[in-house]
Amino acid sequence: MATAQKLGMRSKTSEKGIYKEENGTYTVDTSFKKKRISRRGFKKLREAKTFKLDQMSLFNSDKYRESKPIRFEQLVAMFKERHFTKIRESTAQRYLIDLDGRISPYFQYMKVSDISTSLVEKFQSDLVKNSVLSPKSINNCLRVLHTLLGKAEFWGIIEKNPHKVESLPVRRNGSENWWDERIFITNFVEELKRRPEDRHRAALLLGLECGLRLGEVIGLNKKDVNLELGYISINKSWDDKNHKAGPTKSGKSRTIKFDRNSLLNEWLEELLLSAESASSPLFTTRTGRRLIGRKLSNEVFKKYKEKLGLPEITFHGLRHTFASWYMIRGGSIWDLYKIMGHSDFKTTVKLYAHHSKDAAVVPTW
Repeated sequence: MATAQKLGMRSKTSEKGIYKEENGTYTVDTSFKKKRISRRGFKKLREAKTFKLDQMSLFNSDKYRESKPIRFEQLVAMFKERHFTKIRESTAQRYLIDLDGRISPYFQYMKVSDISTSLVEKFQSDLVKNSVLSPKSINNCLRVLHTLLGKAEFWGIIEKNPHKVESLPVRRNGSENWWDERIFITNFVEELKRRPEDRHRAALLLGLECGLRLGEVIGLNKKDVNLELGYISINKSWDDKNHKAGPTKSGKSRTIKFDRNSLLNEWLEELLLSAESASSPLFTTRTGRRLIGRKLSNEVFKKYKEKLGLPEITFHGLRHTFASWYMIRGGSIWDLYKIMGHSDFKTTVKLYAHHSKDAAVVPTW
């Protein structure tokens, strides 16, 4: 507990250069190496102390030059050095995608003090015009920038955070539940490759590369996969609650082809070799029972997302990712309708047709 000594309108605390105001807030007012450190309005003593120490560290750093204002690229380096040690590794990885891929190339040669609200608005506008990012991903990118500039304010590099830009409206439907950047997909697939002990990685790939629903994946038996001709027969959906197979969501059966030289083919072959009979489930627990859907979605898939710091999507989001990129690649909306197994063609059009305008962007994973 800090002790306080009255000093006019404020009280001294046990921390040199930090004072408690009559309204209960704390003020930093001191000097270091002939430079004044001053800031009001801290709610807690430890916040004021952290600010003071950060300022002293900044003034003591080779990166600080009074004659040369801090440039954006220097701020980013400081942000990585100071802030990344205080957040989860997965969060830091997410930040790096936006920092290194979009934010730094746009602002890197500018002085931090020259960044205005109008410039941040222009950055947002350029992201909307020049990328295939969804509004949700653009908002995430702007939040990273807001955090970065907020630290610049806290460290005394700028007087006030210029980021006052409103978030883009986000449609709350399935079309936003997908990975709209190739790097998310490539990182995910590369991690699957590094996990040969994971017997369920083919199940995740079926969602990502074939657009299968969770119940359709869990309901697969050995006889539903034909490696020789390269196709999967989707004729049922597994009901976890009632522990039995039922019809697909649309009530229709369909056949989905896959590349016989693909990872999926290789991993399916491994599963088929371990299956006892034609009616044996393709995805099982260690005891040989059919895998439970919520385990695949809420445990297996979740671990990959958390390890890689990937944007949060559901298992069904893998299906949306497949369909969205199918259209971005220039696929036929009618062919997609048949692959997805929708009961109504209008559903396919509503969810995915708008992606066809980005047909020139071809992902590689």
